[in-house]
Amino acid sequence: MNIMMDPGTTEAIKWLMVVFLISFTMRPYLCMKNLKTFDYGFGLSYGLGLALSFLAAWFVSACGLCEFNTWIMYGSLIIFSIAPIVYGKITHTGYSYWNKERLIEYLIGFLIFNIIFWTAFWIIGFNPLIDETTENYMDYGFLKSIYQWKQVPPKDIWLAGSKLQYYYLGQAAVAFMCRLSFTTPEYGYNIMLCTILASTALMTGEIAFSLIDYFAKEMGNVKEIIKKKAAIAAALVASLTACFSSNGYYFVYGVFKPLFSDLSGPSEQFYFSSPLSYISVAHGDPDNGRTEFPIYTIILGDLHAHVINMVFVLPLIALLLDFACEKEQKEKYKKVVLFGVLLALYKGTNYWDFAIYTVVTGAILVFCGLEKKIGILINISIVFVISMLLALPFTLQFKKIASQICLAENHSPFGKLMVWWGFFLLLSIYLIYWLFKSKKKDISITY
Repeated sequence: MNIMMDPGTTEAIKWLMVVFLISFTMRPYLCMKNLKTFDYGFGLSYGLGLALSFLAAWFVSACGLCEFNTWIMYGSLIIFSIAPIVYGKITHTGYSYWNKERLIEYLIGFLIFNIIFWTAFWIIGFNPLIDETTENYMDYGFLKSIYQWKQVPPKDIWLAGSKLQYYYLGQAAVAFMCRLSFTTPEYGYNIMLCTILASTALMTGEIAFSLIDYFAKEMGNVKEIIKKKAAIAAALVASLTACFSSNGYYFVYGVFKPLFSDLSGPSEQFYFSSPLSYISVAHGDPDNGRTEFPIYTIILGDLHAHVINMVFVLPLIALLLDFACEKEQKEKYKKVVLFGVLLALYKGTNYWDFAIYTVVTGAILVFCGLEKKIGILINISIVFVISMLLALPFTLQFKKIASQICLAENHSPFGKLMVWWGFFLLLSIYLIYWLFKSKKKDISITY
């Protein structure tokens, strides 16, 4: 088949069928009891479901029990799909149930996912080729090696006969999707980029909507229609900001500066990739700093570790927030296990995320368990043991480039950091102020 002449529409449709299959069958594992999403968690279910089913298949293969092939992948998905049904029958409790209202919400989520997915598919279609001047060739090489050789760890594409020394689990998850959808990496590479953008937008919106909806319940004097509109507005703003901005540079140089251009003189033309080179040696700074955001990554075609891991990070954030609102200890333990599983995955996809979200997870476990100190130790121990054990097949064969933590020699200019993150810092400060003010007024808010 001449791939250059084939738009890949058929392959994309098969891929979307697998996205729906994973999300639908793995929905019971999204044990969020307090935060309610507008689409019954379609996006979050897909991210969490992909993480669980992929990690299980990879772990078995990494232990040398089988190849990393289609059989073990479908076997993992089938086992995870059946487990909640068996659990429900044994305990005579519905682990997760569907009704007409929830199914409609769920299908709305799938529809939104499709709209974003096909928009990204159309954008990438203008230039679907691998750019050898970027890291695209490396990312595609890793994906091709994992898909073709079915080995764990995969073969190094640069050094013959050696094992790949890289955080390759992100590319392995893409190979997992390729095999489930019977799609080759030639198509799967770009289709996964579309999936990442759609997942990021949908999951970010789900989290924002659920948070506003949760806090709105405490405001008894506000009409329900206003609460619902506020939650929808928050979802839209969060999704657009996360995917198309992700930092304050655009607001300063793309919105506010042009408004005052007549007063301050002509301003430089804003380009979508400008935030990436804002802190750079070329601009007189001591070092180069980079801040990627999803739409730039999609246009560039970068299927790198930190990009893929967004699909797995957002479910953890949602579960952590729901954990902070949870009062029943039994429900908390379910989430704690998932924390350990997701953190284990980060060790092999993007180690920076493992370091960052280990701290975030630990902080939430501590602050949400101050009343029961024994519970804190138990929860932290569960997370630590699970994250260590599940990542062991990766960490035993992986040789880190860096072996110690050192102080940074160069530091980004404070003013430029404020342009990037100042807006979100102000929002965070206001949120803390609002929470303490609400607490002082004896308004019941769990955090």
